[in-house]
Amino acid sequence: MKLLLAIATLAFALSFCNLSERLANKANQNSNNKNSTTASATPAKTSLKDSFPQEVGDFKLEKTYDRSELKGDDDTYLPGATDALGAVYKSGNKKEQVMVGQYPSEADAEKARDKRVRGASYPLRWTKGSLLFVARNQIFKDEL
Repeated sequence: MKLLLAIATLAFALSFCNLSERLANKANQNSNNKNSTTASATPAKTSLKDSFPQEVGDFKLEKTYDRSELKGDDDTYLPGATDALGAVYKSGNKKEQVMVGQYPSEADAEKARDKRVRGASYPLRWTKGSLLFVARNQIFKDEL
């Protein structure tokens, strides 16, 4: 009888160890799944389109232009930019173009801002973090 009790106790203990090992593995697996979904849910880089508000003063955003549509103006006015985007704003019969360039760092954006282009049709140049903006109308410098 003692032998049967000992075998039953041993079987119960082994079964309990196996169950606790399974539960630990499952908890570990759930923890890994949570970590992997958190890691993959990191926010993407903000789009340059988000840097242009729909309205600036009396001007309304009419259209944005990709880098390929800027016809070299990005190289002239936004030297060394990793990405560039143009936008056209309209107010009545007035039309203004603004360009923005993305740089690897704030320091790079400031260096590019200091490379002024003589006789430029975009005399206003200012940085916001790693972005360099160029425009003609002072309202954009004050509002963007």
